[in-house]
This record gives sequence, C-alpha cells and structure tokens, in this order.
Amino acid sequence: MALATDSTYGYSRDNPIKVGGAKAEQGPQNERAFLDVLLGPHAEAVRYTRQGSCCRFKTSNALVMNVGLLDVYEVSYDGAAQPRILYINMYDYEVPRIPVGFTRAP
Repeated sequence: MALATDSTYGYSRDNPIKVGGAKAEQGPQNERAFLDVLLGPHAEAVRYTRQGSCCRFKTSNALVMNVGLLDVYEVSYDGAAQPRILYINMYDYEVPRIPVGFTRAP
C-alpha cells in the first residue's frame, strides 16, 4: 500500500479512503482491515474508534436508493498531539493509500 501524497486524503469528506465491500457485506470488515495496518509516523501502534456515519453521497454501490454514508473514525497513537479523524467509504473502491502522517506495518 502506497503512501498518499495528498494531505486531504482520508481527512476530508470530499476525499475519503475507499475500501469498498458493502454489497458483499464486507464493508465494515474492509474498514477494520485497513485501519489495522496503520501505524503512527514512528511505527506506533494505532487505536481507532468509530464515531458514526455522516455525509450522504450518491453511489451506484449503495444498498438502498443509490445513497451511501461515510464512516468516521477517530484514530490515535501514543505521543499524538491529538486524535485524527479519518473518513472511510465502504461502498466504492480504489486501492487504499496510507494517509499523510501515518505509516504501515511492513
């Protein structure tokens, strides 16, 4: 998984991380699998908590009426100045990238 170069990737509802899987009933599992590979900038273990859903959008991959919602996660690690908020789209898919400020397990 490559590192993102766009500083808004994952941090903006307009540029969410697209993990897909909703139609195959694997959306939440795909979200957790993505979050589980994240590490802090110096390989710190990451903790995350789902904060809820927001931000209705149109997608042909939605389960009902072509409308999806983004899931919002609070992500932190030891030494972080403050938790970060990540937006994840479980309806659409693009090869996920690691958001700026994080790394991944080798």
